[in-house]
Amino acid sequence: MHKALGLVALGMVGMLVQTRADYVVKRYEFTRTAPAPNTKYAQGSIEHHCILFNGNNPVSVVGTYGMYGYFEGSFKLNDKKALINWYETSTTSDGKLKPTVGSGWIVYNETFDFLQGGIGGSALTGSYGTFVTLAANSGTLKIDSTNTAAAEDFSKNCLLARSSTSVSWESRMGTFLPSTTANYFSAGGTLDERQKMQALASTYWKSEQGENNICVNHLNVNAKYKYTYSKEEADNTIKAGDVETGTYGADSIALKAAAGDGMVGTWKAETGPVKGSTGTNLYLVQPGANGAQLLGFYCAVDDKNVRTGCYNELYSYSAAETCSGAGFNRPGLLGSLVLAVVALAMAR
Repeated sequence: MHKALGLVALGMVGMLVQTRADYVVKRYEFTRTAPAPNTKYAQGSIEHHCILFNGNNPVSVVGTYGMYGYFEGSFKLNDKKALINWYETSTTSDGKLKPTVGSGWIVYNETFDFLQGGIGGSALTGSYGTFVTLAANSGTLKIDSTNTAAAEDFSKNCLLARSSTSVSWESRMGTFLPSTTANYFSAGGTLDERQKMQALASTYWKSEQGENNICVNHLNVNAKYKYTYSKEEADNTIKAGDVETGTYGADSIALKAAAGDGMVGTWKAETGPVKGSTGTNLYLVQPGANGAQLLGFYCAVDDKNVRTGCYNELYSYSAAETCSGAGFNRPGLLGSLVLAVVALAMAR
């Protein structure tokens, strides 16, 4: 696989109504106090947390960790605790790569420069007491949505985007309603419901990096890719301009996250300079200035499936995939449905 890779105030007697200006997204970068497992690169222990604030109150959070995992969730009302869902491809105890989802909790301190958390099982709902505590993290505020460079930063680090500056960050993350209970998203669904793909089903994505043909029927993923290496990726084995083709694992998880539909799983090179190599991938459909885009990461692994490096990827929506013919044996969802969902992503 390839190696490189943000309401107008209404006057009301006796009441103060929050304005859109009260909402701001801040990205904090956290570093684990203990190295992340199965990683051999500096970014493996780095987490990016994009938090939506209403005044001083956190509302929701979207983020990534190690450039291989994605999480999103909501805060308890007037609290610094957030319940999240997470998605990644894990290296199991017996050395295999396995797409995995689960729930977790994060407890931030008052200044949001330190956190502790934990992870649960495969269920996407739960209570704080059911999780195994993770290593503590120390963090730094890197940028907020008042900065003109924030949009590009959020896209790269949190896989969070919007179609234009006229679209508020509140509208992109405000659907993650704060809850008065310990349950995840008050409007959330079951694991099965969240894995039914829409915006990725039967789609073709393209950029200078390559192409992605993705077909999904309910939870089944049937997808392939084509990639052209850049000069920044060249080494003793790979030359600039080398082309690789491959497939994504059939056990990849098609996820329907609150911030956008996506996919987490594995890839395998079928042709090219590193034929036979494998690794992990994570993609999320997000709105863009010129239409829907596919943001994500891929990771290379060694012979023990330990990650040796992870890199950004970016593709633009090109067309509906027919999901028939060579390499596609599972029928995808109707192209008209896909176009409607992608059009919705473009407008957000």
